[in-house]
Amino acid sequence: MKKLISLATAVSAVIGLDAFAGNNTAILIQVGSDNIANSNQVDPTTHNNLITQTQIGVSNGSDISQTTGTNNSTVNHIQVGELNSSESIQEDNTALSLISISQLGQGNITYAEQVDTTLGAAIINQIGTMNNADIGQGTTIVSSALINQVGTMNMAISGQSETMATSAWINQLGSMNDATTSQGATIASSALINQGGAMNTAFLAQGDTIASIAFINQAGSQNTNFLAQSEVTASSALIDQIGLGNNATLVQGQTTVSGT
Repeated sequence: MKKLISLATAVSAVIGLDAFAGNNTAILIQVGSDNIANSNQVDPTTHNNLITQTQIGVSNGSDISQTTGTNNSTVNHIQVGELNSSESIQEDNTALSLISISQLGQGNITYAEQVDTTLGAAIINQIGTMNNADIGQGTTIVSSALINQVGTMNMAISGQSETMATSAWINQLGSMNDATTSQGATIASSALINQGGAMNTAFLAQGDTIASIAFINQAGSQNTNFLAQSEVTASSALIDQIGLGNNATLVQGQTTVSGT
């Protein structure tokens, strides 16, 4: 009788573990020397998640986590070259969220994080040398951030917090360009930065906006600008600069159905 009870308890324990976590997959391929990779799918409440890490070269580093209650989420890291570093986190209760990071070259650094996101995506592509990109998304729903960098020593930062149906976009081609987007408490709003050339600087911020959009386009060198929208609805703002050493500032606040 005691043997039967013990067997029943063991079977129950196995069934209980299967009910908590299942169908998670991690694929890691490393070719070269001194590569470091760390894959975590952490909590037993995670289901149907996929992690893919591919590293080819020397001294690459990659770190992935999909913590508590993450379901149907995917993370992909692909690094080709030397001394690349990458990190991504998809925190708690994320569903159908995607982080995809691809780096080709030497000395690139990147970081992406999604917290309590639903249908959110963060995508970083870097080609070149010593480019650095950082994406952070907090309590977001249907949010996406995309950073593409080609060249040398470009810096891009995109931050979104407590946003809904929001997107941010940064494209940089050249060298030593610096771009930052920041959105907070926005609904259905977009922030887009395109920069080509050298040593251009762009900062774009939106807060408490609804159905609004902001663009910054720069081509040349040593151009700087600042664009901000706050407490606006259905508003649009655009800055275009081509040449050398241009400087522009545009601020909109507490307006409805406006444009620049």
